[in-house]
Amino acid sequence: MSLDLGFWTLQALNALQLSMLLFLLSIGLTVIFGLMHFVNLAHGALYALGAYFAASVAAVGGYWAGFFLAPVAVAGVGVLLYSGLIQRMRKSGPMAQVLVTFGLIFALLDITRMVWGDLALGLEVPAILAGRVALLGVDYPAYRLFIIALGLAIFAALAFVLSRTQIGAMIRAGVDNDAMAACLGINVERLFFIVFCVGCALAGL
Repeated sequence: MSLDLGFWTLQALNALQLSMLLFLLSIGLTVIFGLMHFVNLAHGALYALGAYFAASVAAVGGYWAGFFLAPVAVAGVGVLLYSGLIQRMRKSGPMAQVLVTFGLIFALLDITRMVWGDLALGLEVPAILAGRVALLGVDYPAYRLFIIALGLAIFAALAFVLSRTQIGAMIRAGVDNDAMAACLGINVERLFFIVFCVGCALAGL
């Protein structure tokens, strides 16, 4: 077994970067399912839609424009989905939710193909993230460190909102007992609408 500090540092950073990438991919689904108990199988299709939005915007306005506007665009799609379909399916049971969102996968993928085609689109990394950073004897890509920092920042922000703020307390109350929360004056439907849109926006990252 190697005792080289640089080797183990590199493996640890690679593991952390991959885990943060998977976290960013799944956190939107986790937020929707964990807080709304809604099975959204179409989350992957929303993620793909966000990637295409980001690539299209970045081609015109640069990487950061795509980075910030893609979640907004996917949240807009979430607004349409919630208003037209998800709201009436929220209390229909998991089987109905699975069937409806499974159908949404094909609908969203076909829309994506009609707009962008079947060709893969690339995204240029901005100059500030294109280099490498010396860290504990290892030259590690700056973009991968950015992914790690982004994942940790989103994790900390969600944990703070849900555990330390008033809106987090209202969301937890709605999850535990939505009827009692509504009796206390909490607009549960509006909260779950916000949760769904936030989950969709996280898919666009």
